[in-house]
Amino acid sequence: MHRRVSLLTVQFSNILISMAIISTLLIAFNLSQVLSLSQGVLASPAQHSRPISDLTLSVLTDNDLTGKNNNNSSKAILIESTHSYTDAPGACAQISEALWSPTLQAPFSSGLKFSLSYQNFLSKYSSSQLFWIASPSCTAIDTLGLPHAVSCHKRLPVLCTNTAPLSNGTFTDNTSPQWHVTRKVGVNGPEIRGYRDQIGFRFFGLRYTPQPARFTQSSVIKYTASEPEISGVNYPPICLQNMNNMGTLSGVEDCLFLNLWTPYLPGKSASPKNLKPVLFWIHGGGLTQGSANEPPADGGMFSSRGDVVFVAIHYRLANLGWLGINNITVPSGEGNGNYGLGDMQTALQWVKENIKYFGGDKDKVTIMGESGGAIAVRALLASKKSKGLVSGAIIQSGAWGAPPEKGEVEYISLKKSVATLAGDIVTNFGCGNLDISDKLTCLRALPTDQIGLGAYANYPLVDSRLLTGSLSATGKGPGYTVPVPILLGIVRDDIGPFNSALYGTTNTQDYFDVIGALLLSEDVSHLAHNPIFAAPPTVDAAEAAFNISTRIMTDYCFTCLTWSTGYSLAKHNVVPSVYMYEFNRTYMLPFWSPPQCNPLPSPEKPLGDYSNEYYKCHTGELPYTFGTMGYMGMPDRDDGGDTVFMQWMVDLWASFVRTGDPNPDKAFLKARGYLATISKIEEEGEWRKAVGKKGAKDVRVMQLEGAVMKGYSELEQCEAMGMGLEYYE
Repeated sequence: MHRRVSLLTVQFSNILISMAIISTLLIAFNLSQVLSLSQGVLASPAQHSRPISDLTLSVLTDNDLTGKNNNNSSKAILIESTHSYTDAPGACAQISEALWSPTLQAPFSSGLKFSLSYQNFLSKYSSSQLFWIASPSCTAIDTLGLPHAVSCHKRLPVLCTNTAPLSNGTFTDNTSPQWHVTRKVGVNGPEIRGYRDQIGFRFFGLRYTPQPARFTQSSVIKYTASEPEISGVNYPPICLQNMNNMGTLSGVEDCLFLNLWTPYLPGKSASPKNLKPVLFWIHGGGLTQGSANEPPADGGMFSSRGDVVFVAIHYRLANLGWLGINNITVPSGEGNGNYGLGDMQTALQWVKENIKYFGGDKDKVTIMGESGGAIAVRALLASKKSKGLVSGAIIQSGAWGAPPEKGEVEYISLKKSVATLAGDIVTNFGCGNLDISDKLTCLRALPTDQIGLGAYANYPLVDSRLLTGSLSATGKGPGYTVPVPILLGIVRDDIGPFNSALYGTTNTQDYFDVIGALLLSEDVSHLAHNPIFAAPPTVDAAEAAFNISTRIMTDYCFTCLTWSTGYSLAKHNVVPSVYMYEFNRTYMLPFWSPPQCNPLPSPEKPLGDYSNEYYKCHTGELPYTFGTMGYMGMPDRDDGGDTVFMQWMVDLWASFVRTGDPNPDKAFLKARGYLATISKIEEEGEWRKAVGKKGAKDVRVMQLEGAVMKGYSELEQCEAMGMGLEYYE
């Protein structure tokens, strides 16, 4: 870490400083300050620089997603706000850094060459733009790293060192003041304090709504000038939840916060055209569990490599988020359910009003969710109130639906919910034989441990306020679809990790009696006797039982309705474009990694040989699409193949966030230095959007080699379930 000297003023206009003294100072102080002394002035930040909240800052780094410090790659913090040379060291000192030195840091060609060429690509600077660096004679460099002698009074952007540590799944330095940064929100709003690491700026625990009363809708927070500085350096509390459905209650009700990662912080004078697209992440967990704090979904890696602002939110879960008890729709939404959905829309409104202060473009917001989060994305797309808040959507493993009236996809009416599950829940709480106002009073008086345990609601409702119907895949009927580009798909054997709890039984029926009873809305065990679901003939009885049940339940919960949704959306041009995928390569998270969901090792690859067939399981795509494999300390099991695949997937997903098209601009990739992804794109070809025709090759297979476009898988099996491609037709 560089030793930092700040707020030092030196007067020596009539003193000749010898080279010997300068050499001594070079040892005692950091280089850029001494070089400023040789010019005759050491700038005091308080006297010569703008407030830190007004500096326009960009993190320049070559992020290969390995999660390791690369000391051989040059990196910097770019202060885009212009300064004279005498003021430049003080500007760097405000962020606890020194002027970048071509002699003390890694070579320019190893990282900054790409970082600055990317600034050209963004049209922020011309190729002749100069940047102040450490030198004895007011030298600046251009975007090619070539030095130029410049007048010391010329105002230029400043390249500072970047010495902040790299965060990972078990470490982040959010407490050291030298890494802290502040942003002022609104004209008269408060300062919000976050911090930076080696690859970006991090703001955690930002409240997006005042805590709403139980069973009322949230509303976006309004900042005032009287508010003190807001701390955004610590993760927020998680929302109240029954952890793993094991009777262990965690979290609190006052939990409606968001976390934010950004590679860019604009000052007051920054141009709005430089704002970044936004990825808005909704965590999974079946709408009953999970949080925005989870390390596998840390947004820092994706934000840095993709050059986007990443937002992750908390929203109310289970009964507090989805229990509707009033079957009469009221304007306030009180008692009508869908509070979690309303929280998401409130957070999106917060983004619309405030994301520009953190470098994000309010008009380019892609919502993304996996599993329960994908169910939420689907509901947001079905709500007219989301129009104008969303520009794109990514739905990962998110169908979870089948007839009759599976709540996550075929939303049931508020009236029916009150008469069935919700009514039973309220009665069990002892609040059933009351009128609606007294029911609300009764439920609000319940202690958190009582309302957080036991039976729960976890599905959106047709409340005629936020939702008038289910997602309209054909553009017809009572439902609605926000008309934005959509990327959706599955993991080939999604249900695998759920079934793994029973692995070893030779009785296929056991899986349907135990796992199926928890996940399915009807008994489909009879399908196990249909030869179209037969297991490979080479496996033993235990493997056959696991194989058959996993295939049936994956098709039922994920595959069939994902394909029919994409098919109909594309066929009827309900949205501008639909891109579909199926992951045939996965890497399970360290804390949820059943053996069946991992490739078997071989002598050549003891960590797992991908040439061996294995089950591609639910959540197994997340380390790849988030770029968090290295962040989580997950080793590359394929001699670099995992890393190349992860880089490629992040580049595809980030391209969709930036443009609505998962095919990255090769000029973008070249400017960023993402050469491995360029090679993969040239090998594997274009990801074509779906056309919605039978026999069309609408689905991209996600694997390291042979990532071809193919037809919809499991069509015969889906037809046998009554869930074929034309399910929504």
